[in-house]
Amino acid sequence: MPLRDGRLFAALTLLSLAAGCASREPGPGEPPFTPATQEELEPVAGIYQFGLGGMRQMEIQEDGDYEETSQGCFDSPPEEGRVGRDEKGFVLRPDARPMERRRMVAVSWGKRRYLLEEQEGAEFCMQVRSGQEPRGRMEGVFFLREGDWNKSATGSPVIPRRWNVFLAPGARFGKVRTVEEDGRAWVTLTMSDVSVGTMVYVERGEGWDEAKVLEANGVQCAVRKVVEGEPIEPGARVVTLKPGE
Repeated sequence: MPLRDGRLFAALTLLSLAAGCASREPGPGEPPFTPATQEELEPVAGIYQFGLGGMRQMEIQEDGDYEETSQGCFDSPPEEGRVGRDEKGFVLRPDARPMERRRMVAVSWGKRRYLLEEQEGAEFCMQVRSGQEPRGRMEGVFFLREGDWNKSATGSPVIPRRWNVFLAPGARFGKVRTVEEDGRAWVTLTMSDVSVGTMVYVERGEGWDEAKVLEANGVQCAVRKVVEGEPIEPGARVVTLKPGE
């Protein structure tokens, strides 16, 4: 085969391999992955940034690739991968860890666009309530599209319905006082805030777990997690909606 033909063959082979990586079938035991379309990605494509003492940056491309970089005291290698989509939002699949999935939610607020991980939804809503968001600078703890900190944030952020409890005007907040050996937790919500069977959300690390009210009186109420797992921690925040609101 002539040399130039060999180079052409090699180039075509590399292009074929690259296309195969982008649209490959999931491996054994790998969670399903549906690539996001260009139409789905157009509204969210761009560069997002945040930082406190450093900077993290994520670039979402319209062709479905993403790259995340971190600069500061503890630089880390860039993370590259593909952007997928399911019924709850966008899903990131890192090339280096194809078994992993990171769920991302695009939140618009006026002319701003945020990109939040699923477990950040509650904390984002808390910062909206406290006035920490919308911020007027790059520094913060949530990805915000580059330059959007200079744009107006009118009205309320457009969030998934599952996050409404954290931002609703009728939300009731409390804290876990004590936790018993059987898993019940006593919380600073009272029978004026909740009733037996009311669903509450209990803080756990970076996420929130669902729990149900078992009993309530004029001083406190007892709750138990719906799905057993990590125990409820004393001091954890609790939020719910008052019945009927």
